[in-house]
Amino acid sequence: MPYIGNPAVVGDSTNTFRLLDDITSFTLTFDPTDDGVLSVSGDTLTFNNHRFVTGQKVTYNDGGGTAIGGLADGSYFIIKEDQSTIKLATNASNAASGTAINLTGGAAGSSHTLNLAFDGVNTKFKATFNNGTKAKISRAAQLSLSINGVLQQPQDTQSPTVGYGIAPDSTIVFSTAPVSSDKIFGSFIGEVAASFDIADNTVDEFTANGSLTTFTLSKTVSSNNDILVTLDGVTQYPNTQSSTRAYNVVENVLTFTSAPAAGIVIQARHIGFGGASSQSVTGFYGRTGNVALKSTDDVAVQNISAGIITGTRFVGEVSGVGTITDLFVSGITTFTGDVSIGGTLTYEDVTNIDAVGLITARNGIVVGSGITLSKDGDGFYTGIVTATTFSGAFSGDGSALTGVANTDVIFTDKLGLGDGTATSGDQINIGVGSDFKLYHNGSHSFIDNNTGDLNVESANIYIKANNTENAVDCVANGAVTLYHNSSAKLATSASGVTVTGTVAATSYTGDGSSLTGIAAGITTEAASISGITTYLNLSKDDHELVVTGNNTVSVIGGAQGTSHTLRLQNSGIATVTLDSTYFKFASGAAPALPTASGSISLVSFTVHKAGAVGVNTVLLTGASVSFS
Repeated sequence: MPYIGNPAVVGDSTNTFRLLDDITSFTLTFDPTDDGVLSVSGDTLTFNNHRFVTGQKVTYNDGGGTAIGGLADGSYFIIKEDQSTIKLATNASNAASGTAINLTGGAAGSSHTLNLAFDGVNTKFKATFNNGTKAKISRAAQLSLSINGVLQQPQDTQSPTVGYGIAPDSTIVFSTAPVSSDKIFGSFIGEVAASFDIADNTVDEFTANGSLTTFTLSKTVSSNNDILVTLDGVTQYPNTQSSTRAYNVVENVLTFTSAPAAGIVIQARHIGFGGASSQSVTGFYGRTGNVALKSTDDVAVQNISAGIITGTRFVGEVSGVGTITDLFVSGITTFTGDVSIGGTLTYEDVTNIDAVGLITARNGIVVGSGITLSKDGDGFYTGIVTATTFSGAFSGDGSALTGVANTDVIFTDKLGLGDGTATSGDQINIGVGSDFKLYHNGSHSFIDNNTGDLNVESANIYIKANNTENAVDCVANGAVTLYHNSSAKLATSASGVTVTGTVAATSYTGDGSSLTGIAAGITTEAASISGITTYLNLSKDDHELVVTGNNTVSVIGGAQGTSHTLRLQNSGIATVTLDSTYFKFASGAAPALPTASGSISLVSFTVHKAGAVGVNTVLLTGASVSFS
């Protein structure tokens, strides 16, 4: 039968049952250089009554022209600003948080496209008919869908686990994202005979100021067709699906295409539908079908008795047993029983928590990013800890600790101190009686050990001067090396020491038989002689000869007062005669030197008088000649 106030319809009304547009792929073609399409300042794209939903993945193509600045051919995600405006994001996470791409100029070409398709990612698609007209459905039962010939299960939820559901603004939500090979068919109850239970012809009136384009209405309007707008009594044309005209209405916001002139009186008359109050409700807030509330609807009731009440926000007193997803409390909340929270309890804008009894946290407490108290009793702080007393062991950086007695045991990575002396100022004192001290007096640093030995132990020890200049190296199981100006001069070894450079000493003791590099002072380069007369060059101080057979030793030159030594070593049986012309002995006669093989002799002498033309050199030997 017909609805009251409407004529009877024979058969299926063409205004009631509709075929769903093909939503497997939708391409919007646009010219970004057209007025009002691209807003560089707002990073937006404007298309009248577009089909896009926040989070949808779309493919952008510049159509052979020049891409919009900030974009390139490829995939992006939709941020829906309103029914006619969108932004683009680089990924789904940015789309959900509203982080848009910065769009700049430079675009060229009139065939830019945005393509929305079944791609295995998108789950949300607008329900439209007649090539883009929005369906205005609010429940899944209004829509029949089949995918690949299989009828899908409708669910009255925006997050279906199977089949599909309906989200606000006639948005189909699939439980599983369809792919490009899926074939879909759908039909829906597009319209019913509209009815409203109370006449509602409210008039909103505004006065234009010449710049304002948006005005807030007193009531939510279901579409542009349900409000009559006049400027100084002249009726204005609303925007349509295909044309932008004088105004557009979204929810309770009236938006003019251009700002009315200052002083113009704007009237917006809400066009309600007269219905019978004795009949069942068939429409609500201008919406057809079963009652469906939106976030902008205000509903006042006396009491509600129900099983489960689901809402995004509750205001006022709540009693009984409830499971609440998000709880916002502006006043004082009192719980007379236990409160169990299965997920995360987040405190927003809470300055203090007052607990009369014990607070128990089973897995620890985290405060921001700076404090963590573990369930094992450990405390981790990234900032400053201030306390009147501390007890127990410490770890970490204690450089800012003050008032620490010298008997405390503190382990720190860094300890900052001022200047001091051995008896006053800042010091590091170690030992019960402060027997070991480290301090800096402003100019120099000191290590002061007053008791026992100072032992420095390490695998290797390196001492440097002036920060980088090598001074002493002590290598474990190896050499100890002394440096001069970073140049090694003395190094120990398993067999003795090695000196690099000249050794200067007032005297030497010990066996010098293994000394090398000492010239013999003979006229030939050979240090070994056999059966010859050898002349000692008295410009040398020391003379060493290895002799064989019968030999005579004489001299050349010499400086008065210089002292010399002659070392003889027999290689086989050897006879050595000291030339009596030069060598003078206190006893008057030269001693007999040993002749046996291996014998050594040491003769010391001084130049008494240097030789000249016609005058011989006179050598005075020691009181005795040593030999063995």
